[in-house]
Amino acid sequence: MTPTRLHHAGQSAAVLAAAVLASSAPIRAAAAPQSAEDRREAVKLEVRYVNLLNDAGLAEYADLVLKDVQAKYPEAKAVLKTAALEQTLRLGRFDDAKKAIAAEKDQDAPETWAMKLLMADYLFTRGRYPEAEAIYGALFKKYGSEPPAAIAEFYAQSCYKFSQMLIFLGREKDAIETYRKLLAIKGLDQGTVRQASFELAQLLVKRAGTETKKEDRAATLAEAKKIVNGLFWKLDVWFGRSVALLAHMRVLEGKPETAQKLVDEYMEQFDQIDAQLEQQGAEQGVDLSPLSPVAECRYLIGTILADEADKAVKENAANPPKTPAAREKAEKKVAEMYYDAYVNLVNVYVNYPSFAWAMDAMDRSEKIASELDKLGYEVEAEITDEQREQIASKQFSSAASLYKQKQYEKSIDTYESILRKYPETSESVKALQTLAKACTELAASKDGDPDASWFWIARASAAEGNLADRFANKRRDDMTAAGDALRELAQYFLEHGQPDLQEKTLDDFIRLYPRHTMAARTLAAEAAKRAEADPPDWDGAIARY
Repeated sequence: MTPTRLHHAGQSAAVLAAAVLASSAPIRAAAAPQSAEDRREAVKLEVRYVNLLNDAGLAEYADLVLKDVQAKYPEAKAVLKTAALEQTLRLGRFDDAKKAIAAEKDQDAPETWAMKLLMADYLFTRGRYPEAEAIYGALFKKYGSEPPAAIAEFYAQSCYKFSQMLIFLGREKDAIETYRKLLAIKGLDQGTVRQASFELAQLLVKRAGTETKKEDRAATLAEAKKIVNGLFWKLDVWFGRSVALLAHMRVLEGKPETAQKLVDEYMEQFDQIDAQLEQQGAEQGVDLSPLSPVAECRYLIGTILADEADKAVKENAANPPKTPAAREKAEKKVAEMYYDAYVNLVNVYVNYPSFAWAMDAMDRSEKIASELDKLGYEVEAEITDEQREQIASKQFSSAASLYKQKQYEKSIDTYESILRKYPETSESVKALQTLAKACTELAASKDGDPDASWFWIARASAAEGNLADRFANKRRDDMTAAGDALRELAQYFLEHGQPDLQEKTLDDFIRLYPRHTMAARTLAAEAAKRAEADPPDWDGAIARY
């Protein structure tokens, strides 16, 4: 798996190296442990140390450490070979990685397959799906549900990643089969079993919603129910999400009125899970509120009620009630459904701003408020500017997390959705900069498709232009932050093989940010670069001087 990168702005390599060495000293100083479990844990720490060295720009020292670890832990060849290969893949050198794999004498050895799996994982993150699928498919065909112990962990992780790739490609039927294969693997830890079981049930419920034959839908829902019932024995996140899924099944079975009752029945357990998540989050220093079953259930109930109300509105329009009393009764029923939906959705985005669908909940609640207004009812959520800023901040963090995980298309969709609602918050500058980078990364992954590559470059250019135009005339702090972001983005474009975008970005900075403290220096540097070019661009240099 791709390690978390560490960025220490303003620190020298020497200072960073010292920090890495100091923080990891216990790993290097300790003698090799004796028990098999302790040795496996030690190898994980050693690999983390190697990754930290690579992140610090100390690749040569990382290589020396890796050789030392390989000598100390010969039984961990599979893990350590992938650690070495990952150094190559992280730089995007796929041809070199293929050569390294091809050089292995035994192409069916566990350590070779571990290298192939890592290759497939990186191909997946770069959008090279057919190549990734070829590797995943060959591996699953070879080992089935009994992978060798040396690659068991890689195998299960890759099976899961393959299912995610299939979902992303819209091949949900194949994803369901892949989940089944994952759950058939012997020796899976209970955490993986519970997560994979829930996600399989979720896919089955989604599939049931598209099936037209009553018997097919019943059979699919029956399989999903069986899986969900197996998750009720432990009070954890998957328990809570399973209740929400069961409520969804009630709707598909034509019993929407029982969905809310089911959620209310389990609300006490949900509150306990929320408290556990809050405590764990505080201990780990992370926000675990997106996993809240309360948020998921309220979002589900809100959307169900809103959809039912929409259907009722259309039905009343197609078949108007015959008397004023009947019309009033029908409108009141619709208004009650809309209001209950509104309350649930507002609760989601106000109390759980990090929840994946918080922004969608806000959009839906605003549309519902408009529908209620048409019916003569006025509602208004009491949300402060500070709460709105917090919602935006949490959603921007979610998009940034997707970018760091190399899920570029998802991060782009998330950024664009948030920026439409919050175009000029304190975090919008960084969001637009990262949006441009994500588009550039996607363009690089489409090397074999010039049209697709051009499309994403155009999107990157649009994001850069939006950043440059939107903040040029804002107050000094925002203007300065945007100017700094543009200069960083120009350097990023240059380093990623986009000199035309680099020049456009610098031109936008020079043209729109004359008040920026670095404007004169940037202009002089650009003039000097043109004067010193071979051949010199005297017109360009003179214009800038």
